[in-house]
Amino acid sequence: AVQLCYGLVIYELTDPEQTERLALIPEHSVLGAQPELLGKLLPSLKELGERARFPMLELAMPALRKLDPEERDTLLANIQTLVQADNRVTLFELALTTFLWRHLGRGSGQVVPVKYRSFRQVKPAIEQVLSLFARAGTEAPEKAQALYQEAISGFGNGNDETMHSKITMQNLRAALNVLSKLSPLLKPAIIDACGHCISHDGKVEVKEYELMRLVADQLDCPMPPL
Repeated sequence: AVQLCYGLVIYELTDPEQTERLALIPEHSVLGAQPELLGKLLPSLKELGERARFPMLELAMPALRKLDPEERDTLLANIQTLVQADNRVTLFELALTTFLWRHLGRGSGQVVPVKYRSFRQVKPAIEQVLSLFARAGTEAPEKAQALYQEAISGFGNGNDETMHSKITMQNLRAALNVLSKLSPLLKPAIIDACGHCISHDGKVEVKEYELMRLVADQLDCPMPPL
């Protein structure tokens, strides 16, 4: 399970890049990189492709939860090292690290206290998330804007709003942190709005699925049927 986490971060890199990244991980009997095992695992990851990434990660979670707290800390630190090695973070890397931090990090399993009880209090965060979903839902800017207006219409201010032009991974992480503190009774409406952006064309791209998986997990909501 540990080697799978490492493999998911590096499997798309060239062989020299993989070797370079794995050299950054300190030696450890359980948490160190195991080249022989990874040599068998990485070709399978390439063959299965991106659609299998999150299902495989979820299957590995029971084994990862058996690690003691110090081992979990080391694993998370190692993954962060691999992700930051090229000074950029992809959507999948953000989804992967956020998912693992939520389920393996210190304090995982604790209930997030409610801080916000109205959409008005978290409107900027909703706008950022739905802007990202609208752009993921279609490549045509005018269609993305129309999709955004449909999705945001349930949260006030009518249909004359313009989606955000650029959402960074840092913006998304901050927005999800805010929305995680929203009343549980209000969260499903956000999931529904995100789902509308995905399902409007009758197909689900991998990036859309991973984005929804990230949001649903952070908001502690069931993954909707897509």
